[in-house]
Amino acid sequence: MARPRRLLALVVALAAALRWFGLGAESLWIDEIITVRFLAAYAPLELLTAIPSQQPHLPTYYVGLDLWRGLVGSGPATLRVPAAVAGTLAVPVAYLLVRRLYGSSAGLLAAATLAVSRYHVADAREVRMYAFVTLGVLASTYLFARLDEGRRAAVAYLAVTLLALSLHPLAVFLPLVHATFLVVERVASTPCSGWTAPRTWWPVALLALPVLAVGGFGLASFLDGARLTFVATPGAREVAVVLGSFLGRWSWPWNALVGVGCGLLALFGLWRGRREPATRLLACWLAVPLAGLLAVSYLATPVLFDRYAIVAAPALPFLVVRGVLALDVPDATDTPDTRLATARGLRIAVAGCLLLALASSGVALHTTTDNEEWDSAVATVESRADAGALVVVSDCITRRAYTYYADRSDLTVVGSVGPESGTPHDRTPAAALEPRFAAHQEVWLVFSHVADREERRLERLADERHEQQFERQFVGITVVSYEQPDGESTSPGELPSTGCDVRIGD
Repeated sequence: MARPRRLLALVVALAAALRWFGLGAESLWIDEIITVRFLAAYAPLELLTAIPSQQPHLPTYYVGLDLWRGLVGSGPATLRVPAAVAGTLAVPVAYLLVRRLYGSSAGLLAAATLAVSRYHVADAREVRMYAFVTLGVLASTYLFARLDEGRRAAVAYLAVTLLALSLHPLAVFLPLVHATFLVVERVASTPCSGWTAPRTWWPVALLALPVLAVGGFGLASFLDGARLTFVATPGAREVAVVLGSFLGRWSWPWNALVGVGCGLLALFGLWRGRREPATRLLACWLAVPLAGLLAVSYLATPVLFDRYAIVAAPALPFLVVRGVLALDVPDATDTPDTRLATARGLRIAVAGCLLLALASSGVALHTTTDNEEWDSAVATVESRADAGALVVVSDCITRRAYTYYADRSDLTVVGSVGPESGTPHDRTPAAALEPRFAAHQEVWLVFSHVADREERRLERLADERHEQQFERQFVGITVVSYEQPDGESTSPGELPSTGCDVRIGD
């Protein structure tokens, strides 16, 4: 028993290193900045109503983060600490869950895959709630696997699951996974008595009302507040991209090799474990959230996005782990001891290749700049722009990121709404931009999360009276400056609205 614990300690230490090293090295990106701006604009109790009414999210994480911010400050590193803690704690919880399902060896390998996973490392390094959602999903499912132990486990399961439901609207799929599994076990040809006992059913049934209330309200809020123009109507390719994101991100052809290899291992694990309740649980865990997102995508609005499928994310690598443990060698003339040793060596080799592949993607987060470089982009504009210059940021959401890092008050900063904006605002007409451009000798365009056609439209409007002087690319951001060649500008008069009404901090 001491050896698995020592190995688990090493895995947790690796997970902590990947999540904590350089935590404040990169600037906040747009979603993090929006989170921080809400904290600055509202008191903790006000967040309880402000978040559901203005964001497609629930307020629990925001309130907790606001209390943390009041204790330690609002620097990028300190704000990311809670997510790093949650991401690190998720690793031993994954070990406990998979150990209960398949044993210590499987638990260690599952914990290691979660420790080096780019998907989960990235979530644990930003000011968002997703690392907490993963921790809640793992803890809830672990307690679900212990429901046959009695009332104490049932109460803990109810409490943890309700907390997970309060973190994100799409966590509504979590109890649906558990309920679906229990139904599957009921109709299975060889049901497991522990899973079908009444003491297992009643906590899940008791969650039906809060799931319908909290989950239904949260999902309705999410769909009402989300305008996910960046999410395509899902097909086979989009499903494959989401599944691949649960494993990592690689360049071609490594993405295909790793994806196909892990997919075959997961399918092999499903086949070999088809009579095991544990494997059927993993199958439900992966299938139910994806099926739910596909249904919402076709019935309401496209929502099949890797981050919104977070409830299902741990299930795929755990199925891959099941596939690794199912590897065997054919019967031959070798002695049973030799065959067992050969099979064990095969599993160790495949497990090592799996971890190396996943780690190559997870470690890459520390060797490249992944977040948008808003601090550098804004500093460039403010160091080069003359007083009175116009800065047009496309669009409203990214304007919030610009003004978060801006210091100068002598520049005019406006947002321009594009045709594929993630906000409910209508596209900014040319008639609202042309007089602004004409009224300023110097114009700066800042592009981020904007369609190419919108970028070309703004550049054409700037080119009508101005000449391009400067352009620089940053990670996720493009900055371009223009000047009027004759040095003259017209009187603006009364300027029409750009339609970019930013409610949380100009």
